[in-house]
Amino acid sequence: IMLGAGGLQAVLEGVSARRVRLAGLFLTGYAAGLLALAAGVWYLLRELPLNFGWAAVLALAASAWLGLGLAGRASPRLWIAGLVTLCLLDWAGVDRSLFDVRPPGQVLAEKAAMAGRIKELEALEGPFRVYSPSYSLPQQTAAVHGLQLADGVDPLHLSSYAGFMERATGVPQKGYSVTLPPFANGDPRSANQAYQPNPELLGLLNVHIVASEFALDVDGLTFEGMDETTYVYRNARARPRAWVIPDAPASEADARPVEILSYEPNRLSLAAVGPGLLVLSEVAYPGWLAAVDGQPAPVETYMGLLRAVRIGPGLRRVGFEFRPRLVFLGLAIGLLCWSLWAALAWLKWRRPRGG
Repeated sequence: IMLGAGGLQAVLEGVSARRVRLAGLFLTGYAAGLLALAAGVWYLLRELPLNFGWAAVLALAASAWLGLGLAGRASPRLWIAGLVTLCLLDWAGVDRSLFDVRPPGQVLAEKAAMAGRIKELEALEGPFRVYSPSYSLPQQTAAVHGLQLADGVDPLHLSSYAGFMERATGVPQKGYSVTLPPFANGDPRSANQAYQPNPELLGLLNVHIVASEFALDVDGLTFEGMDETTYVYRNARARPRAWVIPDAPASEADARPVEILSYEPNRLSLAAVGPGLLVLSEVAYPGWLAAVDGQPAPVETYMGLLRAVRIGPGLRRVGFEFRPRLVFLGLAIGLLCWSLWAALAWLKWRRPRGG
């Protein structure tokens, strides 16, 4: 940006005739080389790819426009406006080349039959999640059918969840990835073929079904059958959406199930028999509050990731509610700032104008 700004400033302030001739010679050679390259691509492929053709046209137009500006044949304002227009066209073309536009019906039909069968199974067995090391159940299809995934595409991940998923999926995290698990070679169908998931850790995430484009030979995953090109497995070590780990001397193997009374994005209500630790297969995101029989209770973190709360003996009603203090603090600060701005504007409007 700084080099570009410096060059633009130099052009606006005027350059010597010798530099104009040198720049013109360079731009002419650049345009000739670009035309030769385009001709060579067309000769080899017998066609000119759209993105390559677009880049060639924009580059030639930019060269011609730069030449006009250096020669002083365009006013500075018009010349700068032309440069900005060419930049916008170039960026729009590049962005457009990165998208594959398809009809909604086609996109939402991907793996729809498999998603429907999994949904029928969930209706019989209760809520559970699905995991795929190969993106075999597209996120949009799962959303349409009301299925929850342990994997997926999201530009914002909690470090705790990303670390847990690295252990649960066996796929190493090498820096930031917009997907969990990441796909190192860019092809979800084969990128993670060498890695084996951990059914026990996936089970903590309430993963009952694993769908993969390649076979998985893992103890704890039972092969259920093929769905077109997808291998479908049942996780024998899956946990329910919530469970109670009894206090000592009982072991975790004696965990008791929990009745889910209501399940909303920002509010949960459950009924459980204590004493013990009630574990919810949900991420312990900051801002969640818990109450046992209407009384506030501290939220604990189980296995470094999941939300949990301790309950006493007998039948208890447990509620979780998402009330992030920082969000409310930010709203209060924003409201205060807007109020001050309005007050200052009103005072300025009321102030009498001098002669």
